[in-house]
Amino acid sequence: MSSSVAATRKRVLSLYRSIFRLARSWEAKDPTLTERERKDIITEARAKFRDNKTVTDPDEIEKLIQKAEARIVSANHYGIPYERPEYASTSQRRPSRSESERDTDATGFGLEGKSEIFCKFVRRFFASCKVDDILLDFLGDEDAQNIEEISRIVFDNPLFKRYPQKAAYAMNVIKRVIEIQEMNGFEVADRLYERISSLMAIPLEFNHRLFLDSSGSCISTVIRESNQQLIYGTTGLSLWQAACDLSHLLTFLSFDDKKVLELGAGCGLAGFALANDNPTSQLILSDFDRRVLEQLEENRKLNKKGASRVSIEFLDWTNFSMNDLPWIPDVVIASDVVYDRTLLPSLCDVISKCLNAKEGSYAIVASTLRDSDTLSAFKKAIEFAKLTIEEDFSYEHGRFNFLDGSNFPSETLFPHSSSINAPTIFYKIKTVKMSTSSNFDVGRQEVESVFAVMSSEDKPMVLKIADLKLTLRALGFDPRNSQVNELQKKLKDAKKKSEEKDDGFMTVTDLLIALKGDSTEEADKVTGEMRSAFSLFDKEKKGYITLENLKQVAAELQLEISDDELTQMMEEAAGQTEKCTEADFFEIMKKTCLY
Repeated sequence: MSSSVAATRKRVLSLYRSIFRLARSWEAKDPTLTERERKDIITEARAKFRDNKTVTDPDEIEKLIQKAEARIVSANHYGIPYERPEYASTSQRRPSRSESERDTDATGFGLEGKSEIFCKFVRRFFASCKVDDILLDFLGDEDAQNIEEISRIVFDNPLFKRYPQKAAYAMNVIKRVIEIQEMNGFEVADRLYERISSLMAIPLEFNHRLFLDSSGSCISTVIRESNQQLIYGTTGLSLWQAACDLSHLLTFLSFDDKKVLELGAGCGLAGFALANDNPTSQLILSDFDRRVLEQLEENRKLNKKGASRVSIEFLDWTNFSMNDLPWIPDVVIASDVVYDRTLLPSLCDVISKCLNAKEGSYAIVASTLRDSDTLSAFKKAIEFAKLTIEEDFSYEHGRFNFLDGSNFPSETLFPHSSSINAPTIFYKIKTVKMSTSSNFDVGRQEVESVFAVMSSEDKPMVLKIADLKLTLRALGFDPRNSQVNELQKKLKDAKKKSEEKDDGFMTVTDLLIALKGDSTEEADKVTGEMRSAFSLFDKEKKGYITLENLKQVAAELQLEISDDELTQMMEEAAGQTEKCTEADFFEIMKKTCLY
């Protein structure tokens, strides 16, 4: 198998995992439709993959993969398991609910129809982020009248009187604009000099970062931060990269009616952005440092839209109890909390207690990749706390990057400047799905779908026992090595007991039997059902049936299998196509995935 084919199969398998996870956690807008919509998601996925299983053209396969990925985004975006309705927006980001409701923080302009470079410049300036020369060069092509307009709506925007920027930052940007104007022979707008003069009177202790909504017409989130964090000996008084990137990720997710706990909230950007964007959510923003908690209270006052649903709480990870919280969270979020290795066990213990307190809960932790050894220690602490990383991916240079090599371009609404060039890593964390091999809860259809994707053309619907761990991961589980070893032993022992040839492969039925708590009872049940089916066609008790009988079985059971495929199966099982014994029949039925 070529590396490109292998990579494609891996992407398809990853899609299956995503779809199964989506189906399992799906909650319909109408709760009475949840079960039906979950089944619809699986049914549609199986049908699509079966309809296209013969496609071999790489370009066609790529189109199918992209369409499936778009459907997953659409499902999460609109909260419906079907095709995007014609009236719905084509934007892949969930529209901010604050965009029509924060008229008191209107910017006085919009970004629709503006150039990409202009939009990026404006967003970064309002958020007080470093503005590279490339973002300023476009001003060199503007005449004095346009610069006057830009000065009025951007540099001298009335919002900066309500929320003062860091003076040194704004002055440096405006001075650079003046230099560019002078180099290009333009007359410098008086407003620019006036703005520099006004900035000199701004207090130095605090500054504000303003994050615009998707339209640019109003402020979505306001953050006040300290300019003197080093004096106070804490990092929580300033904004960090991972908090900005986490805030951007959260705009793609829905937290309607969810209770969310933020650990190590710092300035609280992610929590306040989530609260402002999800009007039925409840949040606890927690931290340990007294000054950080005081600043969180100040930022709660600034973000009035979600303030009534946000509480600020002191939380000590080293001495934590669920009684410290007023309610049990559905989701735990955290950013830039993975830096002190001595605190990692306590951090993971808090996450573990929260997730184990409510079924279906999960955590999202964002961390800038500064030290790979510290992240490795974090992963070990997660495993020690009996948690599992369900998914991890990164965000860098305006793209979400996934482990299978795919990526998703998305310009951030929460820009940030960093002194290091490193991606932000996201970890979606859940409790370990099962503690023993008897707790694998999976249906035949799901197993069939995974076998269809993972099996090869020359050995359809059978997989290597050695690939059991990969198979279980494809089904959405994260088994421990001891569980995999136990199941592999069960599979091999079952083959010996049934006197089947141990060829190192397993069928769908083999795996389902091994996953049951009482494999003997399940095996006896399956064997009895197949024996009864064989007897229906062996009415004269000859001990065999014919190929025509097999075709009747396939027709009556509506199996998606051709006569040629059935003939080939009989030749492989019986060595000829005239007589099919009961043992041959059992083998054929396993390959068709009926039993």
